[in-house]
Amino acid sequence: MTTLSDALTAYRICARAEGRSPRTIEWITSSVRYFADFLGEGKDISAITANDLRRFIVTLQECRRYRDHPYNSPRPEKLSPQSIETYCRGIRAFFGFLEREELINSSPMTRVMGDRVPEDMREDELTDYKMGLLIDLKGWLWRKRVQGRGEKGRAERARAKAEAEAQRPQQLEIGL
Repeated sequence: MTTLSDALTAYRICARAEGRSPRTIEWITSSVRYFADFLGEGKDISAITANDLRRFIVTLQECRRYRDHPYNSPRPEKLSPQSIETYCRGIRAFFGFLEREELINSSPMTRVMGDRVPEDMREDELTDYKMGLLIDLKGWLWRKRVQGRGEKGRAERARAKAEAEAQRPQQLEIGL
């Protein structure tokens, strides 16, 4: 019997050995920990069903924001659909690992979420190359933002100068 906790430890070791980002590992680990807390201790991974995942999603849909947050007080609003989707993506990546390592036969997450994303576009984790591309894109966006601010500042200064010139009293030239 392989518990969810044991499988999570195996995932962390494998992900570190593969050079996964520490943030990616933490995101997936925390998502699975929330799910493990929901199921209770000692749950065998082969006994997890699509219905367990559906119940977890329904529970998340009813959760209030910041209910267990160490720094923020709970809010009356419910979790956003994006937050719930983020938890589900982390759990899906974890079950993908379990399938690849042949710890389970099939992922119950596939039955819950279906094939919303085409197979050729589906990414559970980013490679270092793709992460590098994202960092390059972020740098390009930053440079464009700085360039736009510079152009906007120049345009505002030119407009202010033109307005000042228009409001300046005209001097009369007296020819002698």
